[in-house]
Amino acid sequence: WNVVKVASYDCGSLKMIKRLTDHFNEIIISTGASFDHEIVETSKYLNSINFNFSLLHCVTIYPTPLNNLNLSRLNFLKQYSDKVGYSDHSLVKSDNLFASKCAIYLGAKIIERHFTILGEKETKDGPVSINPSHLKDLVNFSILDKDDQLKYLNNEIKNWKEIVMGKSDRTLSNIELLNRDYYKGRFAEKIGQNKYNFNW
Repeated sequence: WNVVKVASYDCGSLKMIKRLTDHFNEIIISTGASFDHEIVETSKYLNSINFNFSLLHCVTIYPTPLNNLNLSRLNFLKQYSDKVGYSDHSLVKSDNLFASKCAIYLGAKIIERHFTILGEKETKDGPVSINPSHLKDLVNFSILDKDDQLKYLNNEIKNWKEIVMGKSDRTLSNIELLNRDYYKGRFAEKIGQNKYNFNW
């Protein structure tokens, strides 16, 4: 593997990210549970060493309602990386692939989705997971020209921009702050045979 993805809880774990640059050719960093200053600091470092990286907008609420998507954050992230994307946790049953398609239209180069070949109720992440036919649908949408993509989105929800764009300077919700406190910084570095340096 020469590409690694960093969860949004560790966008600001610069010590870990510096280590990853020694072992991978590209890093994909989710930013959902990150503060703006962490995104800026990490991007500044990676840009200073001309490292290949992407930033993913994300809202770490499972599932994420369409009116909480804040997809205008993509424009914020474009200030720091040429490659931005979206990590989508919207509810497949009611919202289908609409959030991912909006993100593609708005310039996302990467779409991250939970993926399953099992039924919706057979896995914990089933409600926010897509299957092979969904994936095919996403790919087909991504190869449409922008005019056809926009026509599709307007046909689905006429005022979609008012719903999905939100704020580019959004603050983390209470749920995201709780998740961040629980998950952030849980990584370990092997420093010798059978010895580890734990970073909590």
